[in-house]
Amino acid sequence: MKASTDTPEVRTPRYVARERRAGRRATAAVKARLASAQRVSVLIASTRSGKWKRDRFGRLFSDLAIDGVPLSRWLPAQGLARKWPDGEK
Repeated sequence: MKASTDTPEVRTPRYVARERRAGRRATAAVKARLASAQRVSVLIASTRSGKWKRDRFGRLFSDLAIDGVPLSRWLPAQGLARKWPDGEK
């Protein structure tokens, strides 16, 4: 699994109001999916040696799957996020 999705920031300076609005729409959509979910899974990427993989900021490479559909696929399909061209941010 690679980090491949860029979601709009909710906590961004006021001059980026469009991104904040997009972030709120994405947040509301995910909350609605979670409210009706039958199953939620956390997917964490690991290296070949078994260590958890992290990005340049120290965050775990992870994804959330709702009823078997990873958010990294669902959000871009809904127009609520974008894929990174090289698959990794």
